[in-house]
Amino acid sequence: TTVEARVSVPASAPARTYPVFVEVVADGRTVARSTVRAEVLEPVSVSGLRPVFGAALAPGVEATVINQARRTVKAAVRLAVPGWQTDPSALTLELKPGASRQARFGVASPALDSGRRYQVKVQAETADGSRSETAADLNFLPCLRTKAKTKVDGDLGEWTGVPKAVVGGELRPL
Repeated sequence: TTVEARVSVPASAPARTYPVFVEVVADGRTVARSTVRAEVLEPVSVSGLRPVFGAALAPGVEATVINQARRTVKAAVRLAVPGWQTDPSALTLELKPGASRQARFGVASPALDSGRRYQVKVQAETADGSRSETAADLNFLPCLRTKAKTKVDGDLGEWTGVPKAVVGGELRPL
C-alpha cells in the first residue's frame, strides 16, 4: 500500500532540518507511526568560488548562484571581504526555477599578493531576507600563456608580450 502525504512550509520558514511526525490511521486505529526529516533549503545557493583574471591580469572572484526554489527569485550578490573594493560592488540576479548564473567581481583594491592566500566570501540575499554564502581560501596566482613556441631551458626570451606579474615580492617576467 502506498501512502502519500503533502507537507506545506511557510515561505518565511528558516532553512534547516525539521522533524515531521507521521501517523497512519486506518479504520479509526493507528497502524503506523514514524518521524521523518524534512529539509527546508534556502531559495538561492552559492558555490564554486574561484579566482579569475581579467585584462592585464586584473584579479577577480567568480561564484555560481543557483535558484533552488520553484519560483523565480531575485538575489543581491556581493563579495564580502573586509577592506576590499570590488567592481561591481553588488549584482542583482534574476533566476528562474533551477537556473544558475555566474557572479563575477573584479577586485579594485587592495593590490593582491600572488604568494598569499585570502579568505574570500560571496553572499546572496533574496528580497524576503533569505541568505546564502560560501567561503574559500583563494590564492591569486595567474597562469600565463603565450602563443609563441616555448622550450623548458631556463631562458624566458620567448615570453614576449606577456604582462609582468608580482611573484614573491619582486617584479619579474614569469
